[in-house]
Amino acid sequence: MPQIWSVRLSGELPAGVSAKGVILEMLRRHGVCGGVHRIIEYHGPGLASLSAMDRHVIADMGAELGATATVFPADGAARAFLAAEGREKDFTEILPDPDATYDIEEEIDLSALEPLIAKPSSPGNACGQGPSDECGGQLRHQPDLAGDPGRPHNNGGDSGPGHRRRAYPPG
Repeated sequence: MPQIWSVRLSGELPAGVSAKGVILEMLRRHGVCGGVHRIIEYHGPGLASLSAMDRHVIADMGAELGATATVFPADGAARAFLAAEGREKDFTEILPDPDATYDIEEEIDLSALEPLIAKPSSPGNACGQGPSDECGGQLRHQPDLAGDPGRPHNNGGDSGPGHRRRAYPPG
């Protein structure tokens, strides 16, 4: 049975830090095997500042931690995403139980995150490019070619000019 890992998010991402920074912080703390046999549940007041696409980026990269699964509450961000897709009627709110218990508990203050990158050859080689300058300035000027129209350098959402979203039929 996998362990349930609570990651409580507080604060808001500072300028220059994307949702990808959240998962890179997890990789910096725990490495590529830190999530093995664990389900990661993100929750807390910091979620209010993360869009559905931000959450998608974090959940998608949960595999880089070796996580069995990554879950977020079905809250206002999920409702807004479904509404934008013309599917708000499909929304059902699902939140953590107020008395939920977890095998592992951790907190990330989003406002304390600095820009992070993953050096070759593993996402577990995450290092800071901000005040800590763990990367030694060596990669500070590398362009991030992926983009998100809502949050630059997010690696989620729109892939740039000429990108076309696939239309899915409602229901």
